[in-house]
Amino acid sequence: MYAAGVGTGSNAGNRALCGERLHFDATLGRERQELLFDPQTSGGLFAAVPEAEARSLVRDLHAAGVPWAAVVGHAEAGEPGITVAV
Repeated sequence: MYAAGVGTGSNAGNRALCGERLHFDATLGRERQELLFDPQTSGGLFAAVPEAEARSLVRDLHAAGVPWAAVVGHAEAGEPGITVAV
């Protein structure tokens, strides 16, 4: 639906809440960006853990029956913000 220009009533507000702290890789199209603001996809859980423990945590979650667990990013020093890349 996003590729056709149809969105939800919450997408614009959700995007605005991120302000200038969210940046997208130039190759990520607008319709794929909109998926991150869709209220129907807000059920995920992120956890920040030390990098040295991340892979073993994912392995343990897989063993416990959570097959979609994955490392999806990392933290760097600097101004707060998120960059979404493909």
